[in-house]
Amino acid sequence: MFKTITLTTATMKEIRKMHRKLRRNEITIQEWWEFIKTQDQNELREVVDNSMKAEQRLHDYRNSFRFRMKIRKYCNLHLYSDIEPCEVVRVVSENCVELRRMDYRQTVFPSQVFIGGFSAHTADNYNQEYEYTSNPENPIFRIRLGKKGWANGRYVMSDSPIRFYDYNF
Repeated sequence: MFKTITLTTATMKEIRKMHRKLRRNEITIQEWWEFIKTQDQNELREVVDNSMKAEQRLHDYRNSFRFRMKIRKYCNLHLYSDIEPCEVVRVVSENCVELRRMDYRQTVFPSQVFIGGFSAHTADNYNQEYEYTSNPENPIFRIRLGKKGWANGRYVMSDSPIRFYDYNF
């Protein structure tokens, strides 16, 4: 009833490459339609469906509790709209880690400030850059993994330290 489609490797790679470009907005929809006209529709459908399924599996894994709670090199404290960087000093167990706050120095500041709100509103609130340094003299503390995340969801593991100060608050 269903026929198995055997695709050449070159055809599959070409279709995947063009589909990836379409998903990243590197080509227009018109260019995609022109490409589709030159391909066998069954082959195209199979490759695009497989590509979309793989993207969905990756997306589901990245949003899974196991991936989000994985122990990484840094852990950032989320305080409402502000974020403070910490480094993982020691892994006690898979549910407990020791952290130490990092020192930072702001290198790029928001340049445009408009009056209003609590104190001021900034147009480029996200135009912030910091230099991070590890300070062995900062105190070490422990956090544990619970149902809501690290320390009840206040800490988020990351591959890089993050510092954010909300100038609009």
